[in-house]
Amino acid sequence: VFRALRPLRLITKNRGIQAVVLTLFKSAKGILNVVFVALLNYFIFAVFGMQLFSGKIFHCNDSEITYRLNCTGSFDDRGTIRDRIWTTADRNFDNIANSLLALFEVSSMEYWTPVLWDVVDHVDHDHAPVVDNNITYAIYFIIFITIASHVLLNMFVGVMISSFNAIKAQLDGISMLTEDQRLWGEAQSVLLNYKPVPLMRAGRSRISKRVFTFVSHPSFELFITVCVIVNIVVLSLDHYQPVGHKDEILIYTNDVFSGIFILEVILKLTAMEHRFFFDHWNCMDFFLILISVTNFSLRGTTAVNVSVFQVLRVFRIFRIMRLVKRAKKIRVLIDALWYSLPSIANVGGLMLALMFLYSVIGVQLFYNIDEGEMINNKYAN
Repeated sequence: VFRALRPLRLITKNRGIQAVVLTLFKSAKGILNVVFVALLNYFIFAVFGMQLFSGKIFHCNDSEITYRLNCTGSFDDRGTIRDRIWTTADRNFDNIANSLLALFEVSSMEYWTPVLWDVVDHVDHDHAPVVDNNITYAIYFIIFITIASHVLLNMFVGVMISSFNAIKAQLDGISMLTEDQRLWGEAQSVLLNYKPVPLMRAGRSRISKRVFTFVSHPSFELFITVCVIVNIVVLSLDHYQPVGHKDEILIYTNDVFSGIFILEVILKLTAMEHRFFFDHWNCMDFFLILISVTNFSLRGTTAVNVSVFQVLRVFRIFRIMRLVKRAKKIRVLIDALWYSLPSIANVGGLMLALMFLYSVIGVQLFYNIDEGEMINNKYAN
């Protein structure tokens, strides 16, 4: 079993993963405080659930029986004679242990809906459930999930972020700096990593300058933006089995927009010449235009597989990214996501190592467990 710990040696080879691991240890005290708050929340809701639902989530294995007094004798279950049994649900609120276990399953958001429906359908003691008898009790689960799965989770994240920033400052050697020194260092780092943005200007010819004036006008940008929005709406109107000539209308409408976008790229290439490719967003526009041209040229060709056309049609949805190009605030969010990818990769690498670790340990410990309802060839092997 201990051989499964070998992947953890990767931690010593990657500084980013080291920072994540150190963050886990350094934030242990803060996490314990959050865990205490979480356990207190679980205990309050568990006791509250016991007061409301204890002894009420019972049913007879014969669905025709309504009351416990009648749940006696035997019945025919699709050709099999079975004894009637008055039993409780797998997850119930009959005692504090079962209540905590049921709430933990609810907070995991996995296979929790049966617990919800058992509570919603309950009637009273010694009475079989009735569908949607107490629908208002769903509020109990809404409040609990909001607190346990969202508020408390964000508290965990806040503790981890605070600890990670402290560890990163320590590893970078800036933990002893004053606030002004830290700001000066960050400013220097930004200047060193700054890359000049290429200036989009017209070509040398007279035609390029005139076309550049036209494509740089705000009205032209507004027209293209409106075309992108309308094209997205048209794409959303696609249907599996279109009625009448709807499919042909959508195809021709999309062709019109494709023609507009092709004309836009041609005008910008004429205006900026080779400088057009200095901007990454322009490169994306050019790629989408190539997809459209390829779609035009291959349409009606029987030698090409149908799946090729399906792939080309999927690429049309990326035209929505052209709206991001024109929305500066959204571009800031996209840039933030892009720059956070290395940190996400470090966390993902650690998670992958831990998943492999527990997978190997699980194989060594539980490989010989008999198959049951949840452990079988479909869910686990």
